[in-house]
Amino acid sequence: MDYSAFIKFLKSQTSDSISCTFEQIEQILGKPMSSSAYKHLAWWSNSPTHPLMKEVLSTGWMSKKPNLKNKTISFYKNSLAKQKAVLTKDKKLKKSVINLEKEEKFRRNRDTQLQNSTPDFVVDSKNIYFEQLIDEFVSHITKGKTEIYNEASVQYELAIFLREKIPNYKIQLERNVKFFNLEKKNFVKKEIDIVLFNKSQNKKFAIEIKYPTSIDYPNQMFHFCQDIKFLEQLKEVGFTDNFFLALTPQSNFWGDNGKEGTIYEKFRKEKELYGEIKNEIGDSTEKVNLKSRHKINWLSVNDTIRYFTMRI
Repeated sequence: MDYSAFIKFLKSQTSDSISCTFEQIEQILGKPMSSSAYKHLAWWSNSPTHPLMKEVLSTGWMSKKPNLKNKTISFYKNSLAKQKAVLTKDKKLKKSVINLEKEEKFRRNRDTQLQNSTPDFVVDSKNIYFEQLIDEFVSHITKGKTEIYNEASVQYELAIFLREKIPNYKIQLERNVKFFNLEKKNFVKKEIDIVLFNKSQNKKFAIEIKYPTSIDYPNQMFHFCQDIKFLEQLKEVGFTDNFFLALTPQSNFWGDNGKEGTIYEKFRKEKELYGEIKNEIGDSTEKVNLKSRHKINWLSVNDTIRYFTMRI
C-alpha cells in the first residue's frame, strides 16, 4: 500500500507533534488502512518491520499513545538516534509485529488456495468463501461494530452477519439433525449451532462455534474435538462442507508448551487435531476418534482475543 500521502502530510507539519484519528489518516491516504491497524497496537509500534511505521520513522517522526478503542494515535518528531534506542528496547512489540506478519502471510496463502477452488456461495455473480466471510466478521468485532461476550453472542451475531451476506440461503440456529431426516443416535451431538441451506437442501453447511472464557482448559479442548467430530459425521451423510470456528481470550489454548501424549500437546505444540482424543478431566472415559487431520492456525482478533477457522 502507498503511504506517501501521509508521509507528505507529516513533513508539512510545523509543530513537533500531532494527533489523528484513524479516519483522518484514511482520508489523507484516500483509501482504507489494513484491518490490522484496527486490531493490533503492534501495527503502530515504532518498528521498521511494518511499512507505514518504516516510512514514518524514516522522516524523523515516531508514534505514541495508539488507542484502538477510540481509534486515535499521536505522532511526534524525534532524532533518529533516539528512535533506534526505542526500537532496541521494544522487543515485545517486535515479536508482536513478527507474529502479525506471519498471520498476514498465512491469509495470503490461504486466499490464493481458495481462489483456485469451488466457491462456497455465489451472490450477485460474486464468489464467496467462508474463511473470508469470517475474516470480515472478525473485523467488525475488532472495529467495535459487533460486540461478543460469550458463545451465544457469537452464534447470534454471526447468524445476522451471514443473513446479510448470503440472502439466498436459509440460515437457522440450533437446528436438530432430525430436520434433515437424520437419526440422532448416529451423532455425537443433536443440534447444529448454525446451519445454512438452499431451498432444495442439495447444498447444506453446518457451523459449530466455541468461545471458551473459563480456565477449564482440557475439558474445553475436548469439547472442541467433539464439535469437530460432529462436523465430520455431518460431512459423511451429505453436508456440502462444514466449518468450525473458535474464538477465545484464553492464551492457554495457543501457548507453546504441552506435555507429550496429552491434549495440550495437540493444541499448543502440534497445532493439529487427529486420531483418538480423550477427555483428560478426572476419571472421564469420554473420547472421540477424528478421521481426518485438522490444522489449527490461530489469528488475532485484537491484542487479547484469537480465533481459528477449520473447514471440515
